[in-house]
Formats: sequence, structure tokens, C-alpha cells
Amino acid sequence: MKRRDLLQTIFWGLSIPSSLLSAVYCAELPDEIAVADKLFKKSKFAEAREIYKKFRNLSATKNQADNWKYCTLQIVRCSRRLCDLSLAVEEYFQYCRIDSAASLETIPIIWSTSSSLIQGTKPNSQSSLNLLRQITSSNYNPAAELLAASVLAAEREPSLRNTGLHHLQKLANPHDSESNNTEKNSNPQPEQTEPIKILANNVMLLAGVLLWKERIPILRNEKELTSLRRHLERIPEPLRAGAFFWYGKATAQLGLLDEAVIEIMKIPIQYPEDTVLVLDALEEAAKILDKLNRKNQAEQLRNEKKELLNEIAKPEKIWFASFYF
Repeated sequence: MKRRDLLQTIFWGLSIPSSLLSAVYCAELPDEIAVADKLFKKSKFAEAREIYKKFRNLSATKNQADNWKYCTLQIVRCSRRLCDLSLAVEEYFQYCRIDSAASLETIPIIWSTSSSLIQGTKPNSQSSLNLLRQITSSNYNPAAELLAASVLAAEREPSLRNTGLHHLQKLANPHDSESNNTEKNSNPQPEQTEPIKILANNVMLLAGVLLWKERIPILRNEKELTSLRRHLERIPEPLRAGAFFWYGKATAQLGLLDEAVIEIMKIPIQYPEDTVLVLDALEEAAKILDKLNRKNQAEQLRNEKKELLNEIAKPEKIWFASFYF
């Protein structure tokens, strides 16, 4: 609460949408999960994650699917808060194997080749590559493909990056892919359920945002910016964090610096769960404030970034988790 209040003081008028305040819901939570949830609410993410892991393992042996799914998503959320994108990505892949309509509100998309990634927590590009190679019509999950493509598109190695961009293009233009598949395969495809249709549409929109970074360096006029804004507004509010980041950068590219700061600062204020993106947003906003000669605000944001990095770097105090099992 302290960080959010500080940032709202600096950038008045930005508030957290009510849709983002609700936690992942699971009916009749066992006591062990309730303990972890309390730790999560207190921002003790390392400790909470250990309890979720242990109870998730117990849920698997007792065939408690709802508890298993809840704990897995909470492990993803804790890992994102701790900048542990390696574990967040692997856990989300696990979840997608169980739930074909996986929640995109917890997906740990890699939005940029970030300088904020903590050493040793970078996602494994090989597991993402393997997942994309194994995609078939029978086990297809658009959320898993989006995440794997985002991991590869953030790589510096050209072949990996190109593979990621290829899959993002396919996801962003599904009708083109469907036409090609129809020509190759005359067998009728099974009709999608409504949750899958909604998921696929949101995946399409997010894949489009991940491709913006290829367009932004050559952005030339506000007409193109308006097109990006329309795209952003089609994305459900809880999923807009990455779009605000790249839209802010596009706005800055055209010299609209005041507007760019406001767009980028929506991330740490409204979307604190993605710590890596928050760190990137604080640094990006500080650079723009420097250009506006608002040095004091820029310094406040850099101090905020240092404080957040220090919190992540603290030793994990997880010894007591074993007392609950």
C-alpha cells in the first residue's frame, strides 16, 4: 500500500480499477492455503510460495484438482512478484496442460528484453521452443503458445527470436492461419467453446501488442498512434499492462512526453503484480521525466526502483513453512 500511495501522490488521478483488486477465487479454501493467502496479502511472496508448493503437491496425491490449480496460479503470481520468471513460466506451462482456458490475468508474458531481469531467473528458451514444436490440434492451448512465443521473441539469438515473432504473427492474425490450415486439411475442426473463443481473442490482442515493438522505431505520425490506442482499448482492462508500456514508448517516440509518462506510470500503480514490467516502467518514466527536466520526480522513481530491487534481493525466510505440514 505504501508504494501505491507514493506513486499516486506523484502522479495524481491514477487509481487501481476495481476489477484488478479481486484475488483468484477458490471455494472453501483449506486452512493451509488460507495461511499462504495471508502471507501473500502481506507481500511475503517467498514464504507464501513455499506453502503453495507443498500444499499443491499434497493436492496432486489426493486428486484435488481445484486446489492444485489454485496453488499453481498462486505460485505463478508469487514468482512474478519475485522477478522469478523462470519458475513463473514453467508453472504457467504446467497449468495450461490442465486447463485449456487458462487465465490470462496471471500469464507471465515477457514484454521486453529487460535490463530488470534478475540473474538466474531468466525463462528457459529451450522449454518454450519444445512446447511450440509439440503443438498439435489435439493439445493446443493459445495461452501457452503466446507465452512461449513471448519468451523466444525476447531472445537476442536471431533464430530463436524469429521463431517467437513467427508464432506471434500467427496468433495476431488467426484468420490468415485458419485459411492456410483449411487449404492443407479438409477435415472439419471441432467448434470452440465460448471460454476458448474469449481466450483466443484476448491472445490475438496481446500478441498484436508484442509486435508493436517492431513498429515503434519507425512510427511517424499520430494517425498510427491512434491505431495503437484503438487496439489497446479492445483489450480487457486487467490485461493492459504490457500495452500501456509499449503505447507509452510509442507516445514518447512522437515527442508527446507528458502523455507518455502518464501511460507508462499506469503500470506500477495499477498493475503491480508484474515486477519486471514495473521496474522497466519506473526506469522508462524516469528517463522521460529527465527529458522534461522534472529531475525531482525522476529521482523519486529511481529511488522507488532501488527500493523494489532491494526487497526482491532480500534472503528468503522460508524455514517456518514446514510447520504447516
